[in-house]
Amino acid sequence: MIVAADPGGAAAALRRPALLALLALAALTAASAAWTVGEPDDALRWGAVLGGFAALWICGSAVAGRLGAGAVARFVLALAVAAALLGLAGAALQELPYAERIGGSWRPGGPLEYGPALGTLQLAGMPLALTWAASERRSRAAAGAAACAVAAAAIALVSSRAVLALGGLLLLLIAADPTRTIGRRRPLAIALVCFTLTAGLAADAVAGSYAEPYASTPDWPRVVGLLLVLVLAPALWSFTRSRFADSGRPLAGRRAAAVTLVTLPLLAAAVAAAATPDAGTGVEPDAGLTHGRVEIWRDAVEAVADGPLAGTGALTFLQTRIVAGEDPGTRFAHDLPVEAWVELGYPGLILTVGFLAAVAALIIAARGRPGLWLLGPGAVAFLLAALIDWQWHIPAAGAISAFLLGGLAGSEPDEQRSHRDGRR
Repeated sequence: MIVAADPGGAAAALRRPALLALLALAALTAASAAWTVGEPDDALRWGAVLGGFAALWICGSAVAGRLGAGAVARFVLALAVAAALLGLAGAALQELPYAERIGGSWRPGGPLEYGPALGTLQLAGMPLALTWAASERRSRAAAGAAACAVAAAAIALVSSRAVLALGGLLLLLIAADPTRTIGRRRPLAIALVCFTLTAGLAADAVAGSYAEPYASTPDWPRVVGLLLVLVLAPALWSFTRSRFADSGRPLAGRRAAAVTLVTLPLLAAAVAAAATPDAGTGVEPDAGLTHGRVEIWRDAVEAVADGPLAGTGALTFLQTRIVAGEDPGTRFAHDLPVEAWVELGYPGLILTVGFLAAVAALIIAARGRPGLWLLGPGAVAFLLAALIDWQWHIPAAGAISAFLLGGLAGSEPDEQRSHRDGRR
């Protein structure tokens, strides 16, 4: 309906290099059914999925152009909170498929059923949650604090190094430039950063410990503990925030209380998380720093020279490697350009690199727009995931990423959008 109401915005989206590359990649993927070594239906279906991503891109662009980047961010945040709550419940109850035991601990995956994808979604929703938490309105600040606590708990329990690193960079950005991010002074921004870290560390202390394989333990301590973290966090932030003026500076006479409310919970959560056992009596395999990705990429690149110019067809990476006598142990290459090179040949490699480069250019070009803060971190997380992971192949994750990228592409400075709307 929004696209129909704003056909000009949809037409503008179709002129974006990134979207054109995505559409071309969808067409090439479907066309590979003609020469695939696998099932032609697989190539056709995946081509249709990529076409669906393009459609959602256009929808996101139209929403941002019509309602602003904030509308896209609110939708993404709502999805992130719902997915995280389901994933946290799965981790607390130690139940598949919404959580999975990886590396000795249970990690939430939510409806995406993959921890790093859930973590990427949380990164996409956190900018708006943090902005709300810093709001002068109490109700909005409480809602933002609750969303921050949920996201921080999910990210901590997912324990993906890439997601944790990006989350840390996001918090550092708030502390370094609070005015352009959350729109408040540095003291309040630092307090908000510490509050978010406290929520994540507390969740890790409650439900992030080592779980013996094939052994069940009582669920109620984890369930009650996580509920307490998520329920008490907004109250803690409300109490802390009341020690600051609307300007974001600590109120005279309340500075000591503000520092205490910030530091003591953080230290307590950090000590509790550090005391949580992360190893058991058994010895479990260590996948190493890169989880075998470098070896997978190297073998795939070496095999490309012996493969057909047009590749072996969409979704045939595992089959191609097995035929070559090398079982990578995974269906996907954990790197979108490498995978496209194997499956779609040099045309697929060129289109994929062009698509990712256009996305990077889109992020850079968004400077000065509200969408850069609200949607940029999610776009960066998606870009990194495309280079080191396989989230692209989770349709729901890809759909959300496409909607978010479209929103970033369609966002405009507030004054420009107001002027454009005034002409109608």
